[in-house]
Amino acid sequence: MVLLLIFVGTLACKRSAKRAVPVVSHIEVMLDFQRGEAQLFGMDTADIPGHLKVWYETDSVFAPCYLGNILGLGAVDSAEAVPVDKLREMLYFEGFRASFDSVQVAYPDLEWLQQELSEAFRFSKYYLPAWSVPKVRTFVSEYGYGAVTCEDSVIGIGLDLFLGADYPFYPALNFPQYLIRRMDRTHLTSSAMEAYATAQLESVPRGPLLIDQMVYHGKILYYLDLVLPHTSDSIKIGYSAAQIEWCQAHEGEIWAYLLDEDRLFEGNRMRYSYLLGEGPTTQGMPAESPGKIARWVGWQIVRMFMDRNPNISVAQLMAERDGQRLLEQARYRPRR
Repeated sequence: MVLLLIFVGTLACKRSAKRAVPVVSHIEVMLDFQRGEAQLFGMDTADIPGHLKVWYETDSVFAPCYLGNILGLGAVDSAEAVPVDKLREMLYFEGFRASFDSVQVAYPDLEWLQQELSEAFRFSKYYLPAWSVPKVRTFVSEYGYGAVTCEDSVIGIGLDLFLGADYPFYPALNFPQYLIRRMDRTHLTSSAMEAYATAQLESVPRGPLLIDQMVYHGKILYYLDLVLPHTSDSIKIGYSAAQIEWCQAHEGEIWAYLLDEDRLFEGNRMRYSYLLGEGPTTQGMPAESPGKIARWVGWQIVRMFMDRNPNISVAQLMAERDGQRLLEQARYRPRR
């Protein structure tokens, strides 16, 4: 039995390894990349309204998104709507300033991130030319947000949530260890591209069944396969290497658990959310299991579907709404 499980896991690994990586160096990507936290903390606090006016004129999507949604200043669709006194108080707040200072120390230069994202968007344009290249803005939010999108045209990256697993404030802020482990620079690009893909797929309706949600998340992870071909699976899904190995070794048992009691075709999201959500482990499964196990299985289903259907384009995959139909065509049946 042990040998069989290891063999099945090896097959799962090879499913992702056999895809050829295309040459994309000829694809031009001019990435609009700016550091939003420098824009915010670089304000002359004696003339905040003047600074805001220029910022809103030059960055009309990100500025209100950052100030209003991320920093919680409310409806600030115009520079004049920003509560200046509240913003000034925020800029002088010691905790907020400390998060900015920590980011400056950890990330004095982000040219490497700009290059990684540019390369990822070259792959994205290769596979999905209709998906536009967004602007990218970094920011700090006093540990409130990681990677977000603003109106589908801007990716925001909260650098203060990627300061490293040894950053002393994370435990004090009650972040669980399974999240802290991935709050470092190695997860920056993957998190940004995941946020982007999620925003792109929000317009594609999906059914209420667990399998529909699994395929939806599987498509996002498959997109990361394509645009980050040299990134490990553990980084893409946020597992440890040991958790990836556990999933591969127990793929058949995981699948049997999802099939039991018709979980796969459950339509009440409250009854299956624990299979998709973050957590140190998955409820009802061994302690060694990682969280969001159904997302990992959805990923394997999508991979197998694309392997078995080489004539299906990535655009066609992304437009697919029926998780059950995709499952049937994938013929996904891992052995126990």
